[in-house]
Amino acid sequence: MKTDAALSRYAGALFKAAQTAGEIDKIESDLNLVTRTFESNPNLEKAFLSPLIPDPKKIEIISAIFKDKISDLVLSYMRLLIENRREPLVMQTAPEFTKLADEARGIAKAQVTVATPIKSDQSARLAE
Repeated sequence: MKTDAALSRYAGALFKAAQTAGEIDKIESDLNLVTRTFESNPNLEKAFLSPLIPDPKKIEIISAIFKDKISDLVLSYMRLLIENRREPLVMQTAPEFTKLADEARGIAKAQVTVATPIKSDQSARLAE
């Protein structure tokens, strides 16, 4: 299974679970916290991605670090990725989840190219 396809499936399933629980904002925030934590601790990320560290040890580490900081849903999601040998997807999930959340909120991202500078009121209307 390609990584992109796997990411879409896993993030999509997590999004559906978050939507059912009514916790899209909380899960999005938790995923961003997880991503920032790994990005700010390269040794943690290296250990987490290492095939030399057994899965139970990885689960123990993430549980100790995130237990009282993130929802049980995100913690369970991380455990699932570890058990299925999809650890790299942990750091890739936040942007994919945000994309799904934005779609559900009716938020679309666009890049606007103009020939001449636009006025602030035009910029505000575009932002809406």
